[in-house]
Amino acid sequence: MSLRDELLTRITEEQTLRDKLEQDGTLADEYHAEREAMHIRHAKWLDNLITKEGLPSLENVGILGISAVCRIINDAISLPELQKKYLPMLQEKVDPGEYPKLDVALIEDCILFHEQLPQKYGLYFNWSEEGILVIPLAEDDAVVDERRSELGLIPIKEAREKLLASKELTPKNYAAKKAAYEAWRVRVGWVTS
Repeated sequence: MSLRDELLTRITEEQTLRDKLEQDGTLADEYHAEREAMHIRHAKWLDNLITKEGLPSLENVGILGISAVCRIINDAISLPELQKKYLPMLQEKVDPGEYPKLDVALIEDCILFHEQLPQKYGLYFNWSEEGILVIPLAEDDAVVDERRSELGLIPIKEAREKLLASKELTPKNYAAKKAAYEAWRVRVGWVTS
């Protein structure tokens, strides 16, 4: 099996599990243990590969393979040091066009989100106890919209409206989800207790 195929197989495996959890209604309520284990397994495999061979190139794995690399790193939320290690390497690959800016921006905002710092692009959200959509941003909407436009994304106000209209990812028990999330952040190393 080619490296591209190995990468895409891992993405298909993750998406299949995500779809199953969304259908049974547990995706919004918790970071499912099976999904976390899969993300860790995929990330460690990729880390080992990159350590031995370097970052996969566009020439070797194509654009779908490159996006798969980014998604595996982005999904590695239980390995914050791995995400932080690869972000600068991936950012260096954006300007020469080797890695898509949106894929790398997702990783950057993911790190900021889990560190509970303002995001540059507004790509991650959470719900408040009152059911209000919260997207912590680094600057006002106009500055963020300019960055989002560079990524081909809709303005942040429209993104909020779409998310609010869907309500599908609203947690059933906010307090339980928040407590579990904070405990998870400590357990995996996003924060110290």
